[in-house]
Amino acid sequence: MGGGRSGWYNKTQGAKSIVNSFISNFPYGSVAFPPSSGVGQNGFAGQDETGLGVGRGTVVGVDKKIVEVVVALIWLGDKFLICQRPANIARGLLWEFVGCKVKEGKIKEEVLIRECKEVLDIIIKPKGKFASFNHVYTDTILRLTVFNCYITSGKPKLLKHNAFAWITPEDIVKYSFSPTDKEILEKIKTYRKGKI
Repeated sequence: MGGGRSGWYNKTQGAKSIVNSFISNFPYGSVAFPPSSGVGQNGFAGQDETGLGVGRGTVVGVDKKIVEVVVALIWLGDKFLICQRPANIARGLLWEFVGCKVKEGKIKEEVLIRECKEVLDIIIKPKGKFASFNHVYTDTILRLTVFNCYITSGKPKLLKHNAFAWITPEDIVKYSFSPTDKEILEKIKTYRKGKI
């Protein structure tokens, strides 16, 4: 997701110190990486930068902060937009959706419109909720709300990303994504076009 997500993700850097209390029932930590591509099973990166892996699980004795995150699933026909993170930041060169944290009291759709303008210089129109997911890290629970969106003005520009691409669900396996987006991508694979 966009630049607005890097702050909470880096908080997991301190998670190595609690690895003994970490219950390892996470689906991403065991993914094998082909040496040539760095892409895990089904195109997902297998671990975050803590080396612990991420996903659904339980951490004993750790208070988790709940963070609301809004995500844009931007459609163009049967294709959707993904963006590649710059190489010099956390999760560099992984692919993601545009998204950001939502402060308390803010309207999610309005926050998402502002984020897309800031990072891609486009005006989008959210058109209904695609899905909601909870994504659990060692010290944080992300509450992801994903909106179907389409562009009403402008063309995507690389203001904060390394690259972008319009892909179909069949193309997902060709890209290495941030683990945070696993649930979104799995649902896209079964999503029928024409609903937005």
